[in-house]
Amino acid sequence: MREDAARRKYWDFDTSQFDFLVPGGRNTTHQKIEGHLWRLAFSYTADAKANPDVVAERFAAGLEKNGWKILRSQGSLVATKNTGTGDLWISGYGNGGFFPLVLMQVAPPARSIELTPPTKDVEKLDDIRDFPFMLPIPGGGVS
Repeated sequence: MREDAARRKYWDFDTSQFDFLVPGGRNTTHQKIEGHLWRLAFSYTADAKANPDVVAERFAAGLEKNGWKILRSQGSLVATKNTGTGDLWISGYGNGGFFPLVLMQVAPPARSIELTPPTKDVEKLDDIRDFPFMLPIPGGGVS
């Protein structure tokens, strides 16, 4: 099994859903996670020994050895790990020799914007000044 580095993607902040059954439960839990997101892809030989369930179980075994809690490993993979810098979540599934993974680190949005509250007075707009209720966008000022 090897990673296809050309398919590796990273988002500073995004949302993903991780679906699994709670042990002993009948209903699927749909856990929404927000934070840093990586998409990875692995390819493997599509033969009888490397079907998607076997690949998910292989990933699960390796993750479990490194302190991950496996929440699902049949049909697809879902696991989580508590860390000091933000919990990690991983999910994956495979078919036809391709096994994509989603890895998330729980984190708040890295960027935010502050808005100035409107006043009771009517604001005047023109082409020279910034919009009254928003701070200037960095690099976007009028020259």
